[in-house]
Amino acid sequence: MDNALEEPPQRHRHPHYFMPPEVYKKQKQKRELLKRNEYLAEHDQLTGLYNRHFFETKVTPLMETAMSQGQPVSIIFGDIDKFKLWNELPGKHDAGDAILKRVAGEVSSNVDTNDIVIRYGGEEILIVLINRDNQTTTQIAERVRNYIETVEKIHKPRINIDGIEKSLTISLGVAESKQLGIGSAKELVHAADLAMNESKNHGRNQTTLITSNRYQELLQQNPKT
Repeated sequence: MDNALEEPPQRHRHPHYFMPPEVYKKQKQKRELLKRNEYLAEHDQLTGLYNRHFFETKVTPLMETAMSQGQPVSIIFGDIDKFKLWNELPGKHDAGDAILKRVAGEVSSNVDTNDIVIRYGGEEILIVLINRDNQTTTQIAERVRNYIETVEKIHKPRINIDGIEKSLTISLGVAESKQLGIGSAKELVHAADLAMNESKNHGRNQTTLITSNRYQELLQQNPKT
């Protein structure tokens, strides 16, 4: 073969082979900033949980796809009991924030890795579970509730409710899509919220699994918004 026709040997080039260090540094900083901004867009800055934006843009489509395929989708709706009293403890200007961070960690440590924990708003926390039966979901809710009740007994101060000192607790509501005939994430959140309010109305610090009949009764009293 004529050597004049041969291709010159190719040098292996690293992507940053000819990039000046200062340019590489700036590009790295931009990538890190973009990654940080993406994290902040999807996570609650106080607790580190996923935020409501993430729920509405990423989790809702996931839930509704599962529902359309006939998979059960469940929501555990949690609300810290008497949070307003905790948030207004005298001399504890950041008591509410500290409690929210603590409870977020307590919830997260008692669910499975595939379950999605979201700070839905204020003192409200959602746990989204896909393809779980009611018994398993209720057991998880009770595990969360019991753990928070047990662990929080070691924390002080207490709050006074009707002359009795109380440690922090959480009320939980459980709703499952197939049992209730629900096909949208918004409806399922509403059902779980109704179940949580049932827990509040029956003394707080408990878990309520809403049945189809009770859901229909409550819908008459609390129509979807």
